[in-house]
Amino acid sequence: MYYYFSAKFCAVLKIDGVYHGQIDRELKKINIASHNAFVEICPLELAQFPFSFILNEKFLYSPPNGVKVVDLCGGFLLEFDFLQDNSPFTILSQEKFSHAVVTVFKENGLKISIETPNDFFAETIPFYCQSTNITPFNLSNKRLVAIQFIGKETLLNCYILDGKVQKVFSRKIRDCSFNNGFKTTEEFLDIAKHKLTCSWGLDNDKIIKGEVLISTKENFCPSELKEHLIAYAFLEELLCGGETGEYLADNIKENQNYLKEYFGEFLGIMPPPDFREVDEIGLIYKRAENKYKVEYFKFEINNKKICNIIKAN
Repeated sequence: MYYYFSAKFCAVLKIDGVYHGQIDRELKKINIASHNAFVEICPLELAQFPFSFILNEKFLYSPPNGVKVVDLCGGFLLEFDFLQDNSPFTILSQEKFSHAVVTVFKENGLKISIETPNDFFAETIPFYCQSTNITPFNLSNKRLVAIQFIGKETLLNCYILDGKVQKVFSRKIRDCSFNNGFKTTEEFLDIAKHKLTCSWGLDNDKIIKGEVLISTKENFCPSELKEHLIAYAFLEELLCGGETGEYLADNIKENQNYLKEYFGEFLGIMPPPDFREVDEIGLIYKRAENKYKVEYFKFEINNKKICNIIKAN
């Protein structure tokens, strides 16, 4: 069985005691014949503990926190997102408001505590960061607090402070603002370099998405793309919620409104691994906590327009 290993930190990979080099964000492909291989992930960053496990069905279908398993339909991708942080007790930031005290600290991991006159809330955050920002704001006459965890990426969590403390928002972002409502900005490293600015509201203690502004890099033109990139750019546009009509032939454009339903709630797009057909494109779907599956599609292109879409077996 083929396995792909990656990590959001530098680590040494050992399988059944054999050194297989370093892993990081680049994928490392290994063919593992054993059904119960002993895998060791040895981080080269001192803030994290080593991690080991038996690579079997139990692990693949019930991955622990910090490990994402993607079923590639013929192999598996294992991404090590975050392992146990062994840092000593350290307060990263603390803010005291008239209605709450919010503390972000490290103690064998990243943690927060929120204390109000009515409640006490604590949570462990599976994320590695160097700094944090704590910002109070109001939304729909409710008092909330936003906490930004800033590292190689930025994670934004928001909590309602009135009554029982509730987490209502968690998302990786590029930037955010609270001066004129609640807005976030996300930037994608895709073909068109999409940038999304979203406004958010609050309804029945749930964050709801409002107006979305979508932009691309300057002078981006779908008709100038090479043919093998057209389907990828179309899927990225669909994922961002943009206008896909420029990528579609008339026969497909007639059913354009049903495309989102046809593809479902996919989270990402990937080229096919080398055990799949080269003209397939993989869409990544979440199946359970830390568990994902890839489904593959083929696209027929005529005159730089998608004229047929086929789901692969």
